[in-house]
Amino acid sequence: MLIVSTCAKREPVEEGQSKLKFKSMSNQDDVLVGLSAQYLYGTKDKPSELKDLPKGLTAVYACFLAELAGRSTPAVLDSYGKPERSRLYVDTNGDGCLSNEKSYRPKIIKHSKHIATEYKFGPIVMKSRGVEGELVTRFYATAYGTRLAFFPAGYQIGKVGLGKNTYTVAVVDGNLDGRYDKVFSLPLRDPYCPGCDLFVIDLNRNGKKWHYSLSGPSEVMPLARMLKLKNTFYGIDVAPDGTSIAFKKVQPEFGTLDVSGANVKLKLWSNAAEQYLFGSEESWQIPPGTYSARFIELNEIDSERNAWTFRSYSDAGSLHDFEIRTGQTTSFKIGPPFSIKTEAKQVADRVSIGLKLEGGAGERYSLPVMKGGKRLPAPTFKIFSESGKVLVPGQFEYG
Repeated sequence: MLIVSTCAKREPVEEGQSKLKFKSMSNQDDVLVGLSAQYLYGTKDKPSELKDLPKGLTAVYACFLAELAGRSTPAVLDSYGKPERSRLYVDTNGDGCLSNEKSYRPKIIKHSKHIATEYKFGPIVMKSRGVEGELVTRFYATAYGTRLAFFPAGYQIGKVGLGKNTYTVAVVDGNLDGRYDKVFSLPLRDPYCPGCDLFVIDLNRNGKKWHYSLSGPSEVMPLARMLKLKNTFYGIDVAPDGTSIAFKKVQPEFGTLDVSGANVKLKLWSNAAEQYLFGSEESWQIPPGTYSARFIELNEIDSERNAWTFRSYSDAGSLHDFEIRTGQTTSFKIGPPFSIKTEAKQVADRVSIGLKLEGGAGERYSLPVMKGGKRLPAPTFKIFSESGKVLVPGQFEYG
């Protein structure tokens, strides 16, 4: 008797390479959405790329210009004040006309009465041609009033053997151009989104929600030329259409990052390999490439043995955009002496005054700072008249 198994054949996990399959986004993938979304504000003005408007528009509509499928793509959101009646039109064929495009109806996402209603369109599919053949861009659009966010509808995922372990890996079309091989580059157009494709690896191999940290090691990072896994570097090669990925153990050249012996933690995005550095080393050896400090934590001990902690998120001064060259040293003097500056903004009849705490490399530290593990109270201030009389004493507020 012939017995035929009806079980699906499981693909073997290969050492250093993997075939990838498309997987739709789920609610657990919110970090991938946050790092790859394009946030746009609508306007009544038609962009030059838009030749005509959809037929039957109401008087309440907004125009947008998004970067989709590798080109500037016009879109129009109609009836944005009434989610249940709203329609989205996107120039999917690239002819600049919306009169020949289908309308997308939204799925209403309920919020509490204190938060504006959010509604989502899609998935929307756009096709384009590259030298490698046809490329497909799949995305959603989420509306909040006259604001739209475009983000990937899914990602390419598979399993790969690296060393003695098997890891789930994925790549995300983070810039919505239909390709999966765009590595990190500077300058950043958005301080919080890398503007390139994303690479994901389940480092703890728990199969749960992707771990992402603003200040420490992450399972989600900008796609780079290499992956640093413990002390081993692997070159990364992704097929443009995202259907496969390959890793090859490499021994890169190195340059030197010198922070003058400061006791720091540094999280660096890079086109070479994401780095997380910590300690009071005089310098670190890291691969040549362009780097951007996403987080700096500086720890100092004063003359009375008090421990101080200063943290900087993204506003990293000279470390926001720097280069490491092979065999050369790139130096920064971060931390003290600090400079304290005030900044004032006026809106109508209200004036807000804030504080800036900057270190030696122009890095801006968030307030409050920590002393002995405790948050310092907000600074006090006084407003004087021209004659020197105190008009208003007060205290700053955090947030």
